Amino acid sequence: MKKTIYFFIAIALTTFGCGRHYIPPCCTANRAAVATAQKNGVLWSPIGVGGSIYQDTYFNLAAGNYLMNGAYTKIDSLNIETPTSDPGTYKLHSGDVFYATFANGTETDYKLDTTYNNVMNITSFQILDQSSGVEMREAEVKGTFNLKFIDPANPTGITFSNGSFYTIFLH
Repeated sequence: MKKTIYFFIAIALTTFGCGRHYIPPCCTANRAAVATAQKNGVLWSPIGVGGSIYQDTYFNLAAGNYLMNGAYTKIDSLNIETPTSDPGTYKLHSGDVFYATFANGTETDYKLDTTYNNVMNITSFQILDQSSGVEMREAEVKGTFNLKFIDPANPTGITFSNGSFYTIFLH
């Protein structure tokens, strides 16, 4: 059940850019968003990237790749959540991170390698529109991340190193 929920959350996040704790109006589609990392030493630059904040508390970054060949085909999905959007370094635990790949109609979920220093560093958070009385304001978040997942098919696992992200969204 949890896998199915995460699958639909990941699709919604990378498609619409809203957080998994959606309560209107939490956010809208991102105006600008980019993420990159070295995935096992190869550049990983997801097509769909989104960021959101839920009730000024949780910051959620979602990134993933998909193909459009007349049909939507998901390739992979990464979702990272921190307990706050305040700048700082956050140690990530299994419940904070989700990574899955999708091939031939099969979803493969990977567990976080808890022996690795899995972290997200929010380097900057700023409300861009300081107008009072505005319901939805643009927020800009920048940061970095390093993650490692256990891969039963590969003893070295799946490592996302030198990850960085930038997103502007309405919240």
